[in-house]
Amino acid sequence: MYARETVTHGTYDPAAVVEQMKNTVLPGVSGLSGFRGLNVGGDPASETIWVYTLWDGVDDLVASRQDAHRVRRQAVQALGVDVVGVREWDFPVIHKGEQPVTPGLPINVNHHFYDPALLHEVVSYFAWVAEPVYRSAAGYRAVRMMVDRTVGEVYVASVWDDVASLEAGFELTQSLRDRAVAMGMKAADRTRREVIFTDQ
Repeated sequence: MYARETVTHGTYDPAAVVEQMKNTVLPGVSGLSGFRGLNVGGDPASETIWVYTLWDGVDDLVASRQDAHRVRRQAVQALGVDVVGVREWDFPVIHKGEQPVTPGLPINVNHHFYDPALLHEVVSYFAWVAEPVYRSAAGYRAVRMMVDRTVGEVYVASVWDDVASLEAGFELTQSLRDRAVAMGMKAADRTRREVIFTDQ
């Protein structure tokens, strides 16, 4: 699966964001070939919002660019926010647990870098070793791995019942990060977001 990420900064109003997702973004992209869903997270402290539209394949992602640009322009104008970045990602690993992802849940985001030549090995390790550890953790809701294969950049975002289970999950997965360091991982940062909207 692939995704387009739009990052905005400005007034942080989750209710207004949800309204725009339902009334502008989803009607503008949901009928396009290969569209698979929409996820929105945010950080109220920095007034930053991340919008992800998900696509079956690279061709679908590329074909949707013009429509995505039009819809983005309409939504950000209505929200009164600034677009600070638009990127396209490979999502090689996405898993959702039995409990649904709902607005307000906390998201832990780990940001890493690897040698791009090692990413195939890294993705395989995450899919076969790391993901089952996440799934076994109390309070787990979902996890996804985002990869930019050209520069070796990786984000791992996981959703949890509450902050306590998020922190316990982070401790539980420390051994995975130790192994990743041995595989060449360079940790960039760790941040926390919250779920604003999901339609997937």
